[in-house]
Amino acid sequence: FNITERAPKLAALLLRRSAFGEPVDGVGPTSFLAIVHKEDHDMLRTYLESSSSRADELDVAPSIHMRLLDSNGTAAPVMIISSTLDGVAGAGKVRHMLGINMLDEGPIPDQAENTISVS
Repeated sequence: FNITERAPKLAALLLRRSAFGEPVDGVGPTSFLAIVHKEDHDMLRTYLESSSSRADELDVAPSIHMRLLDSNGTAAPVMIISSTLDGVAGAGKVRHMLGINMLDEGPIPDQAENTISVS
């Protein structure tokens, strides 16, 4: 999963340089997984694969709550909404357009059930 062009709003959200995401000569595109919390990698892969396979069936784009890493390595809770763009990347390839919203700090909603309150 690569970021294929400059993403200044994502850069601002994650406290990164404004040219973040722009492919660099000799280095290539930025991997999106490089900014996803390690514990959320499999969840993101599963989400994108399932939303790609059901792209023609969905009226409403599915969303997922996960964590991205800012420039200091701090986890930032976000909600991601994905839209699959078939054929845009070329024959047999899939491109995803992601909408990313910052969530209030605290446990990610799906994970809140598994946390224990300490008083």
